[in-house]
Amino acid sequence: MSKGKDFEEKVRRYAAVRFSKPFRSEHLAGVDFDAVATLRPDYKIIVEATVNKTLEKVRGDIARLQIVKQKLMAEGVFAETYIVLPTEPTNYMQEGAKAAKIEIASFDTFYRGWYDATAYFAARTQHPFGSAIQEGQAGPDSRPYVPVQFEDQDGRSFSVQSVADLIFSGRKIILTGDFGTGKSRAIQQLFSILRKDEVISPSPIAIDLRHMWGTTSADEVLRRHFSMLQMGEAAGKVSDALHHDELLLLLDGFDELAIQEWGGSAAAVVESRAKTMEPVRDLLNRTKNGALITGRAHYFNNDEELLSSLGLPPDTLFLKTPEQFSPEDTFTFMRAMGYEGDIPIWLPRKPLIAEMYADFAAKGEAPVGETRAVFWSQFMDALCRRDARIRQSYDPEAIKNILCYLSRKARMTQSGVGPILPDDVQEAFTKVVGQLPAQEAASMLQRLPGLGRVASETEDRQFIDEFIVEGLRGQDVVNIISTFEYDDAFKYWKHSAGEIGVELIAEKSNMSFVESDAIGRLLEERSRASGALNADITSALLLAEGEEIDFAGAEVKDGYFETCDFSGKRVSNLLISESEIRSVNLYNMVVDNVRIDDSIIEVLDGASVDGIPDWISRCEISQQTQMDTISRIRKSQLRPAEMILITILRKTFFQPGSGRKEDALLRGLGEFGDAKLQTAILKLLISRGFLSVAPGRSGKLYIPERSKTGRAKRMISQLQQSKDEIWLETKEM
Repeated sequence: MSKGKDFEEKVRRYAAVRFSKPFRSEHLAGVDFDAVATLRPDYKIIVEATVNKTLEKVRGDIARLQIVKQKLMAEGVFAETYIVLPTEPTNYMQEGAKAAKIEIASFDTFYRGWYDATAYFAARTQHPFGSAIQEGQAGPDSRPYVPVQFEDQDGRSFSVQSVADLIFSGRKIILTGDFGTGKSRAIQQLFSILRKDEVISPSPIAIDLRHMWGTTSADEVLRRHFSMLQMGEAAGKVSDALHHDELLLLLDGFDELAIQEWGGSAAAVVESRAKTMEPVRDLLNRTKNGALITGRAHYFNNDEELLSSLGLPPDTLFLKTPEQFSPEDTFTFMRAMGYEGDIPIWLPRKPLIAEMYADFAAKGEAPVGETRAVFWSQFMDALCRRDARIRQSYDPEAIKNILCYLSRKARMTQSGVGPILPDDVQEAFTKVVGQLPAQEAASMLQRLPGLGRVASETEDRQFIDEFIVEGLRGQDVVNIISTFEYDDAFKYWKHSAGEIGVELIAEKSNMSFVESDAIGRLLEERSRASGALNADITSALLLAEGEEIDFAGAEVKDGYFETCDFSGKRVSNLLISESEIRSVNLYNMVVDNVRIDDSIIEVLDGASVDGIPDWISRCEISQQTQMDTISRIRKSQLRPAEMILITILRKTFFQPGSGRKEDALLRGLGEFGDAKLQTAILKLLISRGFLSVAPGRSGKLYIPERSKTGRAKRMISQLQQSKDEIWLETKEM
């Protein structure tokens, strides 16, 4: 087929789309025309397509169309006439056509007279894409996109570009992931990639389903979406575009559509969820083109229900976002976010958490050396503000307090993270808000950040993020102490607050509550058998600032301790018995009338060469170390270079063997810093005579100089207080 015939066919095809009528070649009044449609007996549309862009050719087409219009008018038929060129017409062409009352346009302009994708792109990019928002910024997230790899159910990796290619080829894809793993940001990036320069290519449309509550059809969704973009007049045209396979659907947040009716049985809930998905199902079923829809996997009980509710076939491609970044991706991501400082060892590598840390640092809210407990409070406040902004239904403080209360419920379970029942959410809502949530409880449960599905065929949920749930437990204890709350249910707690929770309670000491209130609470709780609560309070008081603490005879029994860190303190008048303790730190401490009796201790750290002190009696101790290596390192906010140094010294000087293979020595160090930093520290230790290098059967061996063992031990014990030249040089890296 010639170039001219190809262009004529293209114009016929899209004229049919624009006017919703079939077009065909037709002989009218002795003249052949490329595309003619009859709207009714007295009304025709005539479109002349030409690849000859000369002024003479266009003037000839104008003359022919004028003749035909006059002859048809004489027969009582009105003719609406168009001339379509491959490129924009010149001013002379436009003047001639205007005089003859004929519309002349490039194909792009002719096509956009039906659905103007360019106008939609301009409007859509002024608004946020789902939860991809930047605090303090009204529009979309303008920060650079950091590429990640998505995985299918067989473990195969897909880049965002390969996902775009699949969508453009007609594939329908479901992308699932937990909160804060980049689903909405992926939608924003895909929208940008799928925008093609060729006007007749299918064009993307990105819809935030959280705005679509109560809709029941595709048309309603499109009308609301375009109305929100102040393009309401285009809603009818975009419905036609969907019908004619001119759109690529990007639908964000199937879990954001609130279920309107909740029945009393699991089957009723499944049925209600399917009903809620009606508009999404209608959208997906109206097009043969590719589409992507995102949401949290735990919204549905299983993949089969998800596919059924969305009306998608079994061969639909399932992808999931990565749960966390690799160390290298974390570094790249935070640099892209504009953060140039050290990345704390304790920072979780989830995209949203890393993003918020970078944001806080940019605002001066996360200075170097800040503790993770402080960051947790900043993060949780920002997360609840973000959730409240997205939902626009709940106050941020209410969301946080509901989550705190649910973390309390989870502590009564065997796992410590759930299951959490719909009734638990209703109870939490009522306690925090002061009124029953009607039918909102189960809907809230689907979307609260940090919660995931327990198993198929159940509405029960559980906490899936340790960073969040440990902090929530700690915040709950802070609330209990500061509000003088009492509840017999505390005695049923089966788990400690965790590292972050205890650190947070310690951080809030003398801020949200005073030490005397906490000790008074311990004394009052003796008769209540609230072992886990008392253990959290005791652990936190030992971690809190201050060199001396008198527990006034407090007794903790049947507790679950994350840590008992006596290091650097003078502690008096405390009895711990029949408890489980993950670690006890005795480095540089003094005790008076303190006993740990008949308990299980996982790690006893910092005991003297003389052995276990007599005030620790009848205890089962799994591991004992003389050096203070675990608890203090966990507490210390070491810089990446310092952490690499400590790790290398421990592996070479204080682990069995005469030397360490290079791969074993460097394994895991990527979490703390890049290869360049690792190499610099190794070179420093070699040049100062701490390590020597020898050839091994499968690579280099790093051998410690045993005469340096004392210095290595002192650096590990003193950490930031070390004055060793090796430490000081490392500190400057």
